[in-house]
Amino acid sequence: MAERVLARVKVREVRDSVVKTPTTVGADCPLKKLLEEIIGNPVTRHAYVVDEKGVLTGSIRLSALLGFMFPYLTREGAVERPVLGFLRDLEAARAEDIMNVNPAYVKDDMTVLDAIRVMVTEGIVEVPVVDDGMRVTGEINFMEIIKAYLLHGDK
Repeated sequence: MAERVLARVKVREVRDSVVKTPTTVGADCPLKKLLEEIIGNPVTRHAYVVDEKGVLTGSIRLSALLGFMFPYLTREGAVERPVLGFLRDLEAARAEDIMNVNPAYVKDDMTVLDAIRVMVTEGIVEVPVVDDGMRVTGEINFMEIIKAYLLHGDK
């Protein structure tokens, strides 16, 4: 039932119902500023890295950011690092040091079901919406998808 409903709904009909404006930063954004941007938009768990024209060049998952900041708490970062050196690395860090350079995305004319497939494949709970020029125009997340199902489920 849910799949039938969400196969009829387009991304453009759903996005922006929870996340009004996705978090975007430039590749050279310092870590501290990136953290401020993420905290300033607590309804999302991603920051999208864009160039000066708003074209998507990368994405930063909150989990990747935390893994970068606290590598000793993750399995991948189990290597010991000197604390002072680690703190200097954080001060010098930029968005480009953390970003996924091959981010998933969806477009407005895709169905919500297609967006779900992208998110499940990528293991994420939100994904940027881009236009034909790859400029970030929004975001769709699972809260918006649930909202869409509740809204369109009885039709």
